[in-house]
Amino acid sequence: MSKLSVVLCLFLAFTALGYNLLLIDDYSASGSNSDFEELINWGILEGMGISYTYIYHNSVTKKTEDASYLSNYTDILWNTWNRVITTAEKDTLEAWVNDGNSLVVTGFDALGSPTDTNLAALVRSTQSGDFPYTKSFQIADIDHWIINGSYEDAAGVEADFYTESTDHDRAAPVSGTISLGSVEQSGSFSGPSKILVTEDVGGNGGIIVYWNGNKNVHDWSNSTYQPHLVNMFRNMMEYLTTWHSIETVSWGQIKANFGD
Repeated sequence: MSKLSVVLCLFLAFTALGYNLLLIDDYSASGSNSDFEELINWGILEGMGISYTYIYHNSVTKKTEDASYLSNYTDILWNTWNRVITTAEKDTLEAWVNDGNSLVVTGFDALGSPTDTNLAALVRSTQSGDFPYTKSFQIADIDHWIINGSYEDAAGVEADFYTESTDHDRAAPVSGTISLGSVEQSGSFSGPSKILVTEDVGGNGGIIVYWNGNKNVHDWSNSTYQPHLVNMFRNMMEYLTTWHSIETVSWGQIKANFGD
């Protein structure tokens, strides 16, 4: 095997281990009946070859306040709802993202019922509070790695929500944050943002995604009723895990170990 082949093999092997994904559920006390249960049962992440650690009951354990614990991970999917996050959670997660990590926040009533201005500030939303149930959504007609990836190009897609996934909150992007679509309001797609994305947070490549609604994470798991959103979730996870793999071990680092 040539030196170049050895270098390439090592590069691929090392980069495959570059991410460390954590799933955080706020409410399940036992791990069963969790909002992540369907995602796990459908095997969406497993089907992509993505491994993860799963913790639950975070509304009590408050791992989202524990900077030392979070430092073990590069990517977090956090499902939270029906509570106001603490200032310590907001500040800890902000600092963690500033270090170049990626945070994805979801959950129906995450920003509303009760209104959560702490979470709104973290996910870069100018709005918070509950929004009336909505029946459908429209994806922005733009080229973005969540919309257009290996699993689908969903630019401009319009579709109905699954029956149990109609509950959304008020959300709109601050300057520097982009909206990847909106939900229906009074017959037009003029309602809150469906997905907010902020990139290069802290100047170190940190990413924050807010995924509005998503009760029982049906948007991420129910490929029968929500195929476009599930594929966008897959696009997102492929990008985030690949991004941290490439970021962790660079070509230059490996090449230097073998000479030119």
